[in-house]
Amino acid sequence: MHAGVAGMRAAFAPGDLCREDSVRTCLALLATAWLTASTHSVGAAGGPPGGGSQPQGSAACEAARCAAQAAIDTTCPCDPATSHGAYVRCVAHALKRAGGGKLVPARCKGSVVRCAARSTCGRPDTVACSVPVSGCNATSGTCANDATAACADDGDCGVRCRIAPSAARCQAADGAVRASGTCCAGCGSPSGAFVGEMG
Repeated sequence: MHAGVAGMRAAFAPGDLCREDSVRTCLALLATAWLTASTHSVGAAGGPPGGGSQPQGSAACEAARCAAQAAIDTTCPCDPATSHGAYVRCVAHALKRAGGGKLVPARCKGSVVRCAARSTCGRPDTVACSVPVSGCNATSGTCANDATAACADDGDCGVRCRIAPSAARCQAADGAVRASGTCCAGCGSPSGAFVGEMG
């Protein structure tokens, strides 16, 4: 396992962020994650090698999310969110209203809520943290996990993103703090709905 991934798992204790919200909120987020995983498992064939972060149909869902993002941001602004759980619930409710509901197909709503869950909204001091999944061999110029993949640095071998408790914890895991407060790709990005995720 690459040192960055191992370091991230060691640096981010599972309960770090859950302790910020009530038990009820944590359970709600876990239920959302389970529902999303169930939704993504349908038609998973055709996803990226190794069960990556872009399930079949993710491009269409990403386009729908971007189309609804302005309405979501207006209804559920990130900065004033009082807690992460409240923010995620706001997004889920916004999708039931006319704007989001019409723009986002039912099969995509889980991924939109998941995107909200993969953000720093309502989590003071947290950051979106990208950590290389493998190392770049400077001698061969290829990735340690794929000798056919050319690279100039570790980032060329792929990254995984997770919300870190702080910039210091991200950097301690050999990670880089993302400019945005989310692990979702920016609208218009060709890279898909999510930056790679920790399993």
